[in-house]
Amino acid sequence: MSTICTEDQLGRISRNQTSKNEACRSALILCMNQVFTAVLNGAVELNLFDIIAKETTRGSLMSASDITSKMPTQHSELPNRLERMLRMLASYSLLTCATRSNSDGSIERVYGVSPVGKYFVPDESRGNFASFIATSVHYIFGIEHVGGDMYKSVPHGDAMILRGVLHNWSNEKCLSLLRNCHKALPQNGKVIVVDYIVAEASDSDASKIVSMMDNLMLINHGSRERPTDEFETLSKLSGFSRFELVCNTFIGKGIMEFHK
Repeated sequence: MSTICTEDQLGRISRNQTSKNEACRSALILCMNQVFTAVLNGAVELNLFDIIAKETTRGSLMSASDITSKMPTQHSELPNRLERMLRMLASYSLLTCATRSNSDGSIERVYGVSPVGKYFVPDESRGNFASFIATSVHYIFGIEHVGGDMYKSVPHGDAMILRGVLHNWSNEKCLSLLRNCHKALPQNGKVIVVDYIVAEASDSDASKIVSMMDNLMLINHGSRERPTDEFETLSKLSGFSRFELVCNTFIGKGIMEFHK
């Protein structure tokens, strides 16, 4: 007895197999994602995005050898090593990639900064995500960075910004530092909290970012991201009279104000 598949059935089988293959590839990429973060960190430390952006302002592209010539330290293996990094960055759409024919008949890849990659190029007016990789502190107009132990005392000010601070700590630690902030503020002062907010739904790209950060906090600090109502509870328990969610951003962060 033989089975004959119709063209429609063969099409469904093919689409189903394609879907399984895509799922397998996605899972494999996630398993090896630490390689990408290491390459991205290396690209930021080597100023690759800045070098490429400055040299390709008129639409030209750069090869690994071109980029190597602009670097302060030269090494015989550097072009080959850079090529491998650049290829990965292009596969994640941080760089554009094309091919170029040389006078000797050889073909090489050439690269430019993509719209996504521009967010890793230093820009004083806009800021950039490279600071998240390099963990460097940049000057911001009107804001004074003050060192010290916030669990002992907090400098006086009309407004205080806690950006990416509360998610590092347990509720008890958060209450301790927020009470110190409350103590140091004048009567009409406020604390501005910028942190990721866990949304009720978990089906958006923003929720993926928040969930990744939540698990990162679990791994590194034993802490977590919080939903809005938990921030409001922290505000009330630390003595603030009013909580306000000012806005949510497209990457899952929220800006909140704790009013004294």
